[in-house]
Amino acid sequence: MEETRKAGQRLAFRVMCCSTRPGNPYHPAWLADVGGRVLLSDYSDTKDLAIPDLDDAVVLERHLDFIRRLGARYDGHPISTTWTSARSAGGASGT
Repeated sequence: MEETRKAGQRLAFRVMCCSTRPGNPYHPAWLADVGGRVLLSDYSDTKDLAIPDLDDAVVLERHLDFIRRLGARYDGHPISTTWTSARSAGGASGT
């Protein structure tokens, strides 16, 4: 990160709780270990894609806790961010 700062570069963060990447879908492996509910969904050509249930209290709390901790870690950091995207669901555009 020091090299990034010296080069005048900025960072971008994206927080995602799952991915539908073809051939490599994923969600956090530890989710089931903490009691988070995982649903199976049909998406595009993928049948039974495992996705976190964002209506589940455990899943939502862990997701929001991670976002809070990320913010606390980098709030006021000398390397500014270009953008941060905390996309719990939806398309790939950032804000």
